[in-house]
Amino acid sequence: MTFVGRVAKRYAEALYATAMAQGVQARLIDEIGTLSDLLVAHPELTATLDQPRLSEAKRLALLDLLLAELQPEAPSGAEAETPAEGGEAQINEGPLPLTRQVMALLVRRRRLALLAEITQALRDRYDADEGIVQAVATTAVPMLKAERENLRVKLAEHLGAKRVDLECTVNPRIVAGLLVHVEGNVIDATVRTYLDTMRERLKQVKVAEFVDAGLLEPLQQAVDETDAPGAQAPGNTE
Repeated sequence: MTFVGRVAKRYAEALYATAMAQGVQARLIDEIGTLSDLLVAHPELTATLDQPRLSEAKRLALLDLLLAELQPEAPSGAEAETPAEGGEAQINEGPLPLTRQVMALLVRRRRLALLAEITQALRDRYDADEGIVQAVATTAVPMLKAERENLRVKLAEHLGAKRVDLECTVNPRIVAGLLVHVEGNVIDATVRTYLDTMRERLKQVKVAEFVDAGLLEPLQQAVDETDAPGAQAPGNTE
């Protein structure tokens, strides 16, 4: 892990512990993720928030403008957190105070470049705690809703996961079949791979036939003679 990765992980661990104590992990990750995506899409915002010539007060004021535009949504891929015993459900009227606190900290320390890695570390920790697996399925044509649901259920059973969050993509080059990336592994059941494998096997069969027929022996002998010390190159009669 790189130095930046280690620093981002430390931020994420501390932030996740605080969010878990407040019971707002999923909502925090959604808000931090939205801000991270926004800054990636608009790098000029990151540059401005990290601008050394701007006072801290002005940079924090700009951050507050961004947070004011953040539209809260129900936690994606997770059940809404239940309030603590004896507590009341809070009305979602804006970003969490915790979101503002961590973003302000990153702005003050000019560490916004860590935000994407912090977000990913938070998601990884949440998925691990909740038994969620992220998977990407690629097909030659779009899958039907029933097919996607069936694949999601089958993957969850195979992986022993509580839930699989499945992203579906389309790539006509695979011809037909299915390609799944999950937890760093690849499940390849595509026609393209099958055809490539058969092509390589046919090549090996053809070479084997030449060997069995003794047709490669003269060629091998010529190569050996050429590689021998002091041997002349073919066609060199000097």
